[in-house]
Amino acid sequence: MIRELNHLGILVRDYDASVAFYTELGGRVVFERRPPEHGTDLCYLQLGQGLIELIGAGERPLGASHLAFLVDELEADFRRLVDAGCTPTEEPHPAATGFGRLGFVTGPAGESIELLQRDEVWRQAPVPHTEVEALACYALRAPDAAAAERFYREVIGLEERGRDGELVYLGLGADTLELGPGQGPFAGLALAVRGDRAGSALTDPDGVAVRLEG
Repeated sequence: MIRELNHLGILVRDYDASVAFYTELGGRVVFERRPPEHGTDLCYLQLGQGLIELIGAGERPLGASHLAFLVDELEADFRRLVDAGCTPTEEPHPAATGFGRLGFVTGPAGESIELLQRDEVWRQAPVPHTEVEALACYALRAPDAAAAERFYREVIGLEERGRDGELVYLGLGADTLELGPGQGPFAGLALAVRGDRAGSALTDPDGVAVRLEG
């Protein structure tokens, strides 16, 4: 069973600069792996209640790379998504963090979807009195938004949390997916913030759009 919308993965060129960008907004690193010589820098960073994963890109394209869901039975859920029409891109295997196992498929909008099974809980209580009050949503765009909505409702199991024009907000667990028509597939993320910057838009060092909402 898919039980949680867990994080947005972002491929970064300058790892330290990307971590600094999000920590300056009030985020905090809750897991980090920095190989001493060869390998990929990686961290999970919490903003409000939500998580993003920053990964050294190497030669891969920069920016938002995948949407991740926690599952209870990786192999069964992986096969269920493939049977529903998703293209398998990485068969289930041990996670690079050393915690749990994962697999990847391609979803209906061409998005990369990670299924992740592990027992470790890296979310912590949100930090009070920071600029970021919550990670409002991860944004996804699809040429056929109606088909993508059916997939996330019927196959993934997300529930509707609201609508705004052509946008629909779907959630599972603490976090929310903003789904709408367009190309992409990923359109960044939105943070609920307090202070003068509410209503503005930022771009992180790797080209990911970050909306600051009041």
